[in-house]
Amino acid sequence: MNHHTTHPTKEQVRAYMAGRELARRPPPAPEEIRRQLGWRLAPPEPEFPLVQLCLLPSTCGRLAAQLAQVINLTIQLRDRITHGIVTF
Repeated sequence: MNHHTTHPTKEQVRAYMAGRELARRPPPAPEEIRRQLGWRLAPPEPEFPLVQLCLLPSTCGRLAAQLAQVINLTIQLRDRITHGIVTF
């Protein structure tokens, strides 16, 4: 299952903590804190396999471009090591 968790912002947490310090009471249960801050496990987003399939060519293109960059950098590093520019 692809659930994702919603998290409160830093500002919300800081405001909550400031209010808690002023209350001078024991902290509530974790479930109540999560409820107050809106921190919950959200339902999974629907998956669209057809859309993902349509995006496959662009994904393959990006992967090929990244692979070409890695190969190019590897060749450059090999050449520098061969010519004594970089040593280990």
